[in-house]
Parts: sequence; structure tokens; C-alpha cells
Amino acid sequence: MGYQFDQLDIKILILFLLGRISGGVTAEDLAALSLGDGSVSYFDLTDCLAELRETGHIYEKDGMLHITDKGRRNGELTESSIPYSVRVRAEAQAGAFVRRRLRGDMIQTESIQNENGSYSVRLSLSDGVGEILNIRLLAGDKGHARNLQKGFEQRAEAIYSGLIDALLSDENGETP
Repeated sequence: MGYQFDQLDIKILILFLLGRISGGVTAEDLAALSLGDGSVSYFDLTDCLAELRETGHIYEKDGMLHITDKGRRNGELTESSIPYSVRVRAEAQAGAFVRRRLRGDMIQTESIQNENGSYSVRLSLSDGVGEILNIRLLAGDKGHARNLQKGFEQRAEAIYSGLIDALLSDENGETP
């Protein structure tokens, strides 16, 4: 972000980020969002997190950091002190994080070893309202199962679209 942060700046940045990420965030993810260019050190970040917990601005539940109402109010009052370029970049990073999380919540995979040593791989995709695709495939071994899961996680939307196109097209590959 190109800006040197002091302790107060880091606390304001933490509140700014947490205020834009609903559902909380792990300390590791928050560190990744705020340590991006080296302007904030890991030790300063952990010190500030501890102080914000002590003052009731944030809390931790089930390994996730959340902003309190007090933290949200104080964050909104002070966020204008964050330099514009830093604020824009932090907001973009928070938005990208939220989009990745939402996409991850819509794509589910699991593999279960069968009695014969093969694996049943379940791949499912939701649209935020309900499940729109649920496929079970057979994989010969654990590595093949992992590759199927990874491929689906990376390309679930394209796989769904391709399947729909294939099912709706005629023998010439044209959709009626």
C-alpha cells in the first residue's frame, strides 16, 4: 500500500477491513489482507488485534474475528484518516476476499473410499438459493479423486455450463 502505519493506523485499518467482511475472518486471512506490501508487520498486527479485543472493538468466536458495534461505529468515524489509495486498495482486497468466500461456499466436494479401494467423489454446485448440480464420480485412487475435486473447485461454473449445453444440444451440437 506504500504507506507506513503506526499502531493507531493499523487498528483503524483492521476495523475498516472487518467492517467490510461479514461473517468474520480468521487472523491468518486478516493478516494476508493487511500485510500485503510489507507496510504492516505481523507483530504489530497481532499486538493491535490483542488491544482491539481488550477494548471491545473486536471479538473472536470459533476462530473467527468479528467486529463489534462499538468497533463498527469507531471504524466508520476514523476510516477517513486512512489515505485514499490505501482505503481503495483495502476495500478492493476485502471485496475480492468476500467474493472468493461466497464462491467457495457454493462449491462443495468430498471423496469417500469404497471397500474395493476406489473412491466415490461427490461434486456439487449451488447458486445461493439451492443446489443446482450434484454429481457422483468414481475415481480409481486417492490422487485421481483429489484431481477431480481440484478441477471442479477451479472450474465448477464452466463444467456446469458445458454439461447444460451438452444436455440441451441436438446431435449436431446445436441448441434448439
